[in-house]
Amino acid sequence: MTVSAFEAGAEQILVPQRVDPEHDLEVVSARPVGKPTGPKREVDGTEPFEQAIARAPAADQAGLRRLLDWARELEAERLASLRTVLGDGRHPLLVWVPGQKAGLVSIWNESGPYLSLWRSVFVRFAWNHLPVIERIVGQPLGQGTGVRDPSDELLEAIADAYREALAGQPTWNGRDFYVAFGEDARRSWDDARKYGFIAAGGGEWYSRSLKQLKPGHRVFAYIPKGSGVGGYVGVGEVTAEALMARDFKVESNGSTSPYLAVAQAPEAGKDADDAALAEWVVPVRWLETRDREHAVKDSDFFANQNSAVKLTHGYTLEQLCVAFGVNT
Repeated sequence: MTVSAFEAGAEQILVPQRVDPEHDLEVVSARPVGKPTGPKREVDGTEPFEQAIARAPAADQAGLRRLLDWARELEAERLASLRTVLGDGRHPLLVWVPGQKAGLVSIWNESGPYLSLWRSVFVRFAWNHLPVIERIVGQPLGQGTGVRDPSDELLEAIADAYREALAGQPTWNGRDFYVAFGEDARRSWDDARKYGFIAAGGGEWYSRSLKQLKPGHRVFAYIPKGSGVGGYVGVGEVTAEALMARDFKVESNGSTSPYLAVAQAPEAGKDADDAALAEWVVPVRWLETRDREHAVKDSDFFANQNSAVKLTHGYTLEQLCVAFGVNT
């Protein structure tokens, strides 16, 4: 079994292709190996997909109609919107989450009836159903895992996942924030761990979002890939509102000192008197921290370029609470 790939909307479609007709695999963890050439376009509805079923081998038609009927039932319940991709003789059916250009699954008429399951979309919209889906499939989902002739149990579980997705974006719990801690000459994670703070600066765009943090908020600190990590390194509770780095006092060697007098970051004091350009800090009581080499990483975790963002990504929050040993 091999695959090829092309783009449709926000999805990268991976096409299972049987190369040994005497050896069928029920589940294929697909990866892109190339893109077919030729123009492609999407059209609303299922008519082209249905017409293609009539041209499929007779042995495949019943299974294809079963998947089409299942998708139409989702649409009738307003759980999904259906679009067919035209081009290269392939007519995959996109089963999109309403209002989104992405779906939990795509349906294929390619050497028989197939589903492609999209892990990133499950994580975004229906992460609670991932364990159920993976149990039925029998392996962790990848990006475009192919399932041939899916069982009724799997189809019902996926339908439930679409129901979860339809419930909408998760609401903020009123407490938790994602914080990007971009290490550079202005700030050091070693300083932040030692003295208890998070920081951003070098422009109002960077420092503005820090100012929404208030005492009692909980922050999950992420060092971006651009700073050489790409993972979460700490969780802590905000103890005071943002202030300019020049005004921040810390405990050092048994006495209170200005932070800028003890900071390891060589440019922590750059533009110290300019409110727009200065480094701003938010005092934090760390509940748990890690060094850079042991950051908590997952390709499905939420990450953002803003300095502080309300953390509503359920999968990320749950996994981080487990990793750092804190309550959700």
